Amino acid sequence: MVQLSDSYHHGNVPAALKSAALVRIETDGIENLSFRALARDIGVSQAAPYRHYKDKKDLLAELASSGFILLAQCQKDATLDNRGLDVIIDMGLAYLQFAQNNPIYYRLMFGMYSQDYFRHEKLQDSSDAMFESFVTQLAEATNLGLLIDKDPKTLARIFMASLHGAAAIITNDIYKDTPFKFNVCFTDFVRSTVQGITK
Repeated sequence: MVQLSDSYHHGNVPAALKSAALVRIETDGIENLSFRALARDIGVSQAAPYRHYKDKKDLLAELASSGFILLAQCQKDATLDNRGLDVIIDMGLAYLQFAQNNPIYYRLMFGMYSQDYFRHEKLQDSSDAMFESFVTQLAEATNLGLLIDKDPKTLARIFMASLHGAAAIITNDIYKDTPFKFNVCFTDFVRSTVQGITK
């Protein structure tokens, strides 16, 4: 049986299901996740999960949405006292550190694109909010004359595409069996990426 969160003991079944799902995904993989196993893990009836989520995709979308919210908070915390290019660099570093520390969330966040992503309003809203935080900071830097003369949304897409490629290396353990340690290069990678859109 999985380790139950305090929320379950206070009757918060949805939170307990999400917590149990993360454990199950880590041990068994997304493809083997089942409501029957989750119900058994948290000690509720097999029908209980369906009172809170329509199906497995609905639960996965909820988890992915939580991931985007957590990522946005990590980025906000990392950039509280900076401005201009320093904010953008810190946001990029927070993005990669989030992926490194939360690989299951990260895979769910971007894996949901193949699972009717746009049918989940909360997931789409949380994803858009995280993206808009990049756009806001890039717009400010552009207005300060620090970045190349492009639409901030275009710059955000360029920056995030680079970050996503790096995060894929991290979350898929591409270099796990080699002496190369990608996380050592985080700062250089992010600075070089920002330099590519800097005047």
